[in-house]
Amino acid sequence: MRTIGLHPGADDGFAQDDFTDPHLQLIHLLTQAAGLEHSLMAAYLYAGFSLKPRYAGVRGTITDDSFGLHRLSSDLDADLARPHTLLDVAIEEMQHLGTVNRFLWALGAAPVLTPHQFPMTSDIYPFAVDLRPLTRPVAATFLWIEAESAKFGGGGPGSEPEEFQRAVEAELAQLPDPIDDEPVSHLGSLYHAIVATTRRLAEQDPSTHHRPVDWPGWLSRMDWILGQGELAHYHFFRDVFTGDAFGGGDVWADPAGAAYPSIDLLRGTAWAHAPGHIVSHEARELAWLGDIHYWLILGLLDQSYLGRSRVGRYLAVDQMTRCLWSIGIELAHTHRVGFPFDPLAPGYRFGHDPITTTAGLLRLAREAQQTEERLASDGRLPADYEPGALRGLIANLEQRQTASSGSEATSASS
Repeated sequence: MRTIGLHPGADDGFAQDDFTDPHLQLIHLLTQAAGLEHSLMAAYLYAGFSLKPRYAGVRGTITDDSFGLHRLSSDLDADLARPHTLLDVAIEEMQHLGTVNRFLWALGAAPVLTPHQFPMTSDIYPFAVDLRPLTRPVAATFLWIEAESAKFGGGGPGSEPEEFQRAVEAELAQLPDPIDDEPVSHLGSLYHAIVATTRRLAEQDPSTHHRPVDWPGWLSRMDWILGQGELAHYHFFRDVFTGDAFGGGDVWADPAGAAYPSIDLLRGTAWAHAPGHIVSHEARELAWLGDIHYWLILGLLDQSYLGRSRVGRYLAVDQMTRCLWSIGIELAHTHRVGFPFDPLAPGYRFGHDPITTTAGLLRLAREAQQTEERLASDGRLPADYEPGALRGLIANLEQRQTASSGSEATSASS
C-alpha cells in the first residue's frame, strides 16, 4: 500500500535545520507551531459548531472548569483517562498556543497570534487544512494531524492495522485537495524538532544566551504538548473517525440520515463588502460580532504575553466562553453559517506601547458593544450570550487607561 506518513528520518519535513544558529532555528520552529496551533483551534471549533444537538456530548459544553489548570498538568495518564470533546481539544490547542508564545517570550522573541490563512496548505500535511463541518474525511484529517508518524508509516512497530490505514487514506482522498506525495510530517514531528533543538540550546554555554532560560521546564512543557496530541487527541479523533464517539454504528453512512453527526454550513466572511461575504444580513451581523470577540481575544492574549500578566488571559477566556461560543452555535444551528474566523491584520497588537494598545482594545470593545446592543434590541442575540463579559472588559480597560493617564501626568510633572 502507498503510505501517507513517514517515520522521522531524512525525509521528514523537520529533520533538517534551516538555520545553523539553533536559537534562530528554535524561534522559527516555535513560530510555525504557534500558527499551526491557532489554525487547528479554529478548525476544531468550526467542526464542533457543526455537530447536531444530539451529539452535544461530543461537541462539548462550556463549564466553570473548561479552562481549569488541571489541563496544564503533565499527568498524561490522567489526561487519557478523562473523556475528551471537540471543545476540550480546541481549548488545549489554545493552551498549547499560549505555552509556545510564552516560550518565544523567554527566548526574547515576540508572540505570534496570526494563524495560517485558510485553506492552509503546508509542507507538514499531505492535504490542505480548512474550516469545514465535521465529516468523516474531515475527521480523517484531524486524526492524521494528531498521529505520531509511526501510526501511518506502513506496517512497522506502533502502526495502525493496514486495513485502518487504508480506510483513513480512502477518506482523505475524498477531500477536494489531492493527497500530496511530497515528504510530509505530522504535528508531532514539529514538536520532536522543537524538543531536539531546545536540547541543543540547553547544552550551550549559558553566556551565549541573552537571559537565563529554564531549559528543563520548557523541555517538559514541549514534551507535554507532544504527548497530549499524540495520545489524548489522537485517541479522541480515532473514536470520532470510527463512530465510537457517537455511540457506535455506521453513523457516517448516510449524510441525509438523522444519525449523521453534522450539518452542512455555508462559508463566508463577515466583512460586508468583501467577495464571498455572508449574504444574510442577520447572520452577517452576528458573525461580525463574533469576529470582534475573536479579535479581542487575540489582542488580549498578545498584551498578556508581552506584559507577563494573567489578567489579559482571563479576560480573553471570558470573551471565548461567554460570547464567542454561543455565537458559533447560533450561527450554525439558526442560520446554517460557519463562524468566519476572519483575519483582521498580520498581528493583533492594537498600539505601539502599553498605553496605546489599551486604547486600541478599548475602541474595539466599544465597537463590539454597539453591535451587541443593536442585536439585543432586535432580540437577535443567542439566548446564552452574556453581555456582562463585554461590560466587564470595557470597565477593566477604562480603569487601566485612567491609571496609565495618571502615571503619565505624574511623570510629566516630575
